[in-house]
Amino acid sequence: MHSILYFRRSLTSRLLYGQVAPPELEDAFMALSDVEDAGVIGSGPNLDSGEHPIAFVVRANPNVTAEELKQQLRQRLTRYKVNYCDIRFIDAIPKSVTGKILKNELRKLAVS
Repeated sequence: MHSILYFRRSLTSRLLYGQVAPPELEDAFMALSDVEDAGVIGSGPNLDSGEHPIAFVVRANPNVTAEELKQQLRQRLTRYKVNYCDIRFIDAIPKSVTGKILKNELRKLAVS
């Protein structure tokens, strides 16, 4: 008897442009004191391959800018993982009743 093993990668852990996984960026954002909450998705092709990350961020500091967050992230991640990240500020990250980030809702926000 032979077994066939299938690997299925979740959309939330898909690698983005520059080999960046959304959870890696989310964790880096959450480690920043100026960020209350964050969710990351991939969107559209960027340059020659892959998707570029879009980070939806709820600010803990209402005065922090996207560029300031990128400067802070560059201290935690390699430069290429941060450079192509598009940061968008929102009031709340959409989550399920169990606390899971609703990536499909973030994708809807990305196109609106």
